Amino acid sequence: NAADSSGSGDGFDWSLYVSAPFDLDLPPKHIELARKVTENLKRSLATKYPQQVNEKDWFDQKMENAQFGGSFPWWHPVKDKWGKEKEDSGLRLVAAYLKIMDWPENLQTKYPFSGVCSNGCPADFAISNTLEFREKYQPWKISPSVYHENRKGWVFVRGYSPTRYHPDPAVGGASVLWMRPGLHKMEAVEPFSRAIINALDACIASALTRSGGKMGKCNVVLDCEDVGLSKIPPTGPTKKILKKLQDNYPDKLGTFAITNLSGSAQLFLKVLLPLLPVVVRQKIHIIPNEEAERARMLKEIVHEDFIPVWLGGIDKYKFDAKEYYTDSEYKSEFMTDEESVEFYDTMPYYGL
Repeated sequence: NAADSSGSGDGFDWSLYVSAPFDLDLPPKHIELARKVTENLKRSLATKYPQQVNEKDWFDQKMENAQFGGSFPWWHPVKDKWGKEKEDSGLRLVAAYLKIMDWPENLQTKYPFSGVCSNGCPADFAISNTLEFREKYQPWKISPSVYHENRKGWVFVRGYSPTRYHPDPAVGGASVLWMRPGLHKMEAVEPFSRAIINALDACIASALTRSGGKMGKCNVVLDCEDVGLSKIPPTGPTKKILKKLQDNYPDKLGTFAITNLSGSAQLFLKVLLPLLPVVVRQKIHIIPNEEAERARMLKEIVHEDFIPVWLGGIDKYKFDAKEYYTDSEYKSEFMTDEESVEFYDTMPYYGL
């Protein structure tokens, strides 16, 4: 069962996804594939944006405009010969895409999965597509409607996870995204969608910033307390949100833990699971409602300093929209409601 609480039936250790190593540890043939994709990407972007090519450092400037959370380079490493492995510029980003594509030697793929590549695309198209998405959608920004939609804090980032790969989880642990849909019934599709994507972008930026660019994973805790049928988003908008996430955030999810699973949430899960790739379904785990077992499993996903009181922990944090969006580690830039939907004119396959 992809959403089994333990995975013990097949000896699978679900907690393996909670943390990630700092080193890429790629074989030479994968590094060479990544180099080819990078070169192809630069050529295709030069063709797509000819007016920018004459500017000095045009490629670097273009990449700088697409930062995670508006603060950490999306294209990373930024410079060549980075770290002890002397990594190529952009290798970590390109490797994440090629991993999802299963390292195609012919550099042809059907990813992104939104349908734009159903007949096959060159591997560099997926990265170019996300670059365009980030330039136009600007996920590090929120609109007044997003602020209103998330005024109760049903989605936010806080804290980090334990890690088996670094002695200090404050440095090496994945960031944690919390979802509490029982607090809020969706009022408008687009702000609801952007609230989630903005939180994920901030979550990744936090992990990359704390780890110095070595680890950019986000773990999600979905608390289904008070989730009745009226609080469950319709299937149509859910599919569109997933489309944006799957196309533009490859290999960024650590694990996805669900607690207080209600009957209504179980129905939603039955609809949701078939929409997800197998690799994502493997990362979904149900936390038992039994108090001691829940506490044990939560401590494997969330550092104990950040387990909230509403799940039996010690963290008394209370979400405040103004503080969170304007003055916290996860703060956002602002845009108008009109600006927040303009990108659908030129990327209609993401339309809501």
